[in-house]
Amino acid sequence: MQYQKIAIYFNFYKTTLLINGAVSFAVSMFFFSFLHFAFALISVGFLMALFYKELTKQQEYYFYYNAGISKINLILVSFVFNLALAILLIFISALCKT
Repeated sequence: MQYQKIAIYFNFYKTTLLINGAVSFAVSMFFFSFLHFAFALISVGFLMALFYKELTKQQEYYFYYNAGISKINLILVSFVFNLALAILLIFISALCKT
C-alpha cells in the first residue's frame, strides 16, 4: 500500500516536471547561469507548473483524493522532490567550479 502512494506522488511530480523544467531553463538562459536553473526549479518553475495544473487539470485532483492524498500533500511532496533535485544540482555546480 505504501509503495502505491509513493508511485502516485511520483506520478503527480512527473506531470509537473515538464513545465517546471521548461520555465526553469528559460530563466537560466536569461541569466546564463546553471545555478539560476536550480533556484528557478524550486521557485518560479514550480509555481508556474502548479498554476498550469490548476487551470487545465483540475479534475485530476479527484483521482488523488480518491487514493487518500490531499492536494496539500501533493504540493508538499512535489516541493520536496524539487528541493532535493535543486540541492543536487547546486552541489554538482559547486563541484564543477573547483
